[in-house]
Amino acid sequence: MTRLRKMMLEELQRRNYSEIATRNYRRVVTEFAKYFGKSPDKLGPNELRTYQAYLLIECKLTPSTVVDRVAALRTARKGRQRNSVTTLGTPLSIAEDIPWKCRQLVIGTGAYGRLPVMKEVEREAKRHKVKLLILPTIKAIKILQEDPRDTNAIIHVTC
Repeated sequence: MTRLRKMMLEELQRRNYSEIATRNYRRVVTEFAKYFGKSPDKLGPNELRTYQAYLLIECKLTPSTVVDRVAALRTARKGRQRNSVTTLGTPLSIAEDIPWKCRQLVIGTGAYGRLPVMKEVEREAKRHKVKLLILPTIKAIKILQEDPRDTNAIIHVTC
């Protein structure tokens, strides 16, 4: 058993999750790793964003299902010294690894639109000549479903 799997199972046990929930969490982490062909402890926030977009756009999962899967991935990372799966709970700034290589960048600011986006992000978007859309996550997902071509996204999921 890998160290990451052991930590995840310990965290789920600590939270008193059922055997079914534990099995589902393990399945989600396995699918995430298979999607990239790498061990989950080698994957970071960029891969999580890519995977979220894949689940929403290509798999056509509902936002609430994606939230559940991201929660499972975060649980898998619990206890790790450097948490690679970021929550973006603090204001989004240019210190983040923002995917600028696109025509349009959609930022989903959570179910209630509460994720603050710093003005420097808007200035940087203009500098990169990227159309920036800052919307509550549900609206951001609808935009992505309508026309995902040459569009990158940062989606904040509220959990």
